[in-house]
Parts: sequence; structure tokens; C-alpha cells
Amino acid sequence: MTMSVVVEDQVVSLGKELRRGTAKEHTRSLHVARKTAELLRICVSTSRALSPQELIVEVRQVEKRLAKEQPLAFAVGNIVRRVIKFVRDEELAEQQKHQLEGEETGSS
Repeated sequence: MTMSVVVEDQVVSLGKELRRGTAKEHTRSLHVARKTAELLRICVSTSRALSPQELIVEVRQVEKRLAKEQPLAFAVGNIVRRVIKFVRDEELAEQQKHQLEGEETGSS
């Protein structure tokens, strides 16, 4: 899967901020975490992924691009891991919901 044009532009923009790193605002962990979360929100909402695994692959692609720009920005990896956890939790909840529906249908 490839990133959408909007996400690609946002990744490039945040990557430039991380690489520049001269202004304190751009290197603070809170700023990096917020920008990363905003970027991943856009990535998830514009994704055309058909499965949670495909979505996770897209999120990982964003992480790799940002890590290449600033390897020491640990906030990027932390936020990415949280987003992936949310995706997996939603997948698990959906599976459990379908499992319960199947049991109710089977016992009726």
C-alpha cells in the first residue's frame, strides 16, 4: 500500500521540521508527539486499507520515513506503537463481537 498524497505531504513537512531541529519548539518531545499523532490520524482516516494488517503496514511506513529524518525522536516510535495498539484492540473487539453474534445465532 502506498501513502495518500495528503499523508505524503504531511510526512515530508514533519520530516523537514525534525531534520531542521534548530528551533526548540520543533525538537521538544511534546511537539513531535502531537505532530506525529495528527499525522497518523490523517493517515488512518484517509487510508484505503482493507484490513487492520494493511493499516498497520501503512502506519509503519510513516514511522520509518520519520525515523529516517530524526532517529533520536523517540516520541515518534512511542506514538506509532500506541496507534498500532489501538488498531489491534479494535480488531480484537470486532472479532469478539462477531464471535458473540455467532454464538447467539447458533443457540437460537
